[in-house]
Amino acid sequence: LAVAPASLPALDGLLAALAALRPRPRVLLLPAAEYGNTRFRERPHELQHPLADAALPAIALASQRRTVPALLAAWARGDDGAQVPGLRLRAGESWIGTAPAEDRIGDVGVPDRGLLGRARGRYRFLGMGGMAYVLFTCGCRFACRYCTASKGAGETFVCAVPDVVQEIRQTTEPNVFLADLEPFQFPDAMERLAGALEAAGVRRRFALMTRADSVLQHAGLLARWRALGLAWVYVGLDGHSDERLRQIRKGTSMEVNAAALARLRELGLASAAAFVVPPAASRADFADVRSAMLRLRPDLVDVTVETPLVGTRLFDEQAQQLTSHDPSLLDLDHAVLPTADLAGILWAWPLALLFGAAMLAVDVYCNLSVEEIDRHLMQKYFDEAEYWLRSWTAP
Repeated sequence: LAVAPASLPALDGLLAALAALRPRPRVLLLPAAEYGNTRFRERPHELQHPLADAALPAIALASQRRTVPALLAAWARGDDGAQVPGLRLRAGESWIGTAPAEDRIGDVGVPDRGLLGRARGRYRFLGMGGMAYVLFTCGCRFACRYCTASKGAGETFVCAVPDVVQEIRQTTEPNVFLADLEPFQFPDAMERLAGALEAAGVRRRFALMTRADSVLQHAGLLARWRALGLAWVYVGLDGHSDERLRQIRKGTSMEVNAAALARLRELGLASAAAFVVPPAASRADFADVRSAMLRLRPDLVDVTVETPLVGTRLFDEQAQQLTSHDPSLLDLDHAVLPTADLAGILWAWPLALLFGAAMLAVDVYCNLSVEEIDRHLMQKYFDEAEYWLRSWTAP
């Protein structure tokens, strides 16, 4: 059973129901997804349930892919799994650990993009449609307080270069978003991938994310990727002042941020600058953010709300102040921490209510008077709209 923090309250009842079955099944508990991985790394006892037979501590997914089949095979042979590394096994009223699992990621392989069906090629990022999302690296060596990598202890991995080249060659989309958060933290791997793409004659229009200091450290490598088709670089500036950068533990400065965007302009690369604004930001804070945008002059600006994602340092620091526990709001777009006093803009509420009432009236009219929507006709209109949007393309 894959267990997430949100499912812990239901775990007792589920395991009790399983224990009542005859024959009684054996139960392995393992952490579900990134948030569960972080939670159970810090609180391993929550997975060591008295009605379970084994628990898999919070480790990398690739390690789980080796450990879980080995345990199931051992149980099928009638063994208790004591020879399988990386497990916690129940022994009466206590739990014992097996040998440590090898800390190795392994290869992810080449995904089957045909499973995307009609959605294939509809991913849009930085104004670029027809985008394919290709995973190459994962993890970060830095610990910005709001980031899901903030408590990852610098854990990283790189996918096998031949697999990534094959995946890019198989894409039919003209644009490729090379993920994850910070590929240029792995300059040797980026050099190898560039060389392999050059040797294979593969060219795409690439976009990727990186840090400002990485831009300055690897300008030559960026120029090489520019020749391969790199068009957009999404730079996580995140702070609009040195004080804000220190607050979020970014590890850079405004001087570095300005120099990075200037270097991207010299290389002929379009830049998108991300700013993470605290929920309690005042009108003066937003004025400072705007001033920073005008000084830095990125081609595109992305402003997000600092959100205490579960499993981050920010969550540990401010979980008691959450105004909502709806997980769908943990998306860097919603403020789930107390915001600034809005008394100064109360004059805008009547206008907001007026326009909201008008929109509601349109919705009611459409639901009562308009005939059933033709799904295929709507799809045609959306396709045409996406085609029209292609008149603007990134530099």
